[in-house]
Amino acid sequence: RVLFRSVQSLAIQNPLTTNGNVAFMVTTTTTPSDQAIVIANPNTLGIDVAHIQNDNTMGATGQDINWNMVSAAGNSFVLVKMTQGTHYQDPKGAVNVQNASAAGLLVAPYHFAGAGLHTAASPIILGDPIVEATNFLQTSSAYIGNGFLPPILDIDDTYNNDISQNPTDYSLSQWATIWLQYVQRVTGQTPIVYADRNTL
Repeated sequence: RVLFRSVQSLAIQNPLTTNGNVAFMVTTTTTPSDQAIVIANPNTLGIDVAHIQNDNTMGATGQDINWNMVSAAGNSFVLVKMTQGTHYQDPKGAVNVQNASAAGLLVAPYHFAGAGLHTAASPIILGDPIVEATNFLQTSSAYIGNGFLPPILDIDDTYNNDISQNPTDYSLSQWATIWLQYVQRVTGQTPIVYADRNTL
């Protein structure tokens, strides 16, 4: 998976890499808050969590993640799923943000674009980008800004890119650009895109 910052385009420029994996792209920043959150070490470790990790921790349903163990394993940051599509809110999103922060980890809330199950019978279909961004902002506003990493858009390579079947009538890059620009305009934060190389 790749993390990079760019609202202008979905293109990786000068990424920091370790064994082919991109950690963060360092960009020219204009505000002190942006400068404070850039993770410049390509060996910096972090994890991505959603409610499913809570349910599968130690094989016990409903068990919360042991965030002190996550931190002790050398992780510095965590990407926490907050929303997906136009309506879904992760039931463990707020708890994961709060507990990860309490363990000293840097936290970034993320939105998973589109709805569906990643299967042929239920492919990911993108909703209206502004509606999806609004879902994310309404759920995550307390975790955007001072003390947190920038908001994140998680885009995946399994989207149905057939425009005739996609109700938004946008290509994936057009859709993502609208979402990113809207979130930046509302929050004043430059979002991060989280994707694998096939998507980009």
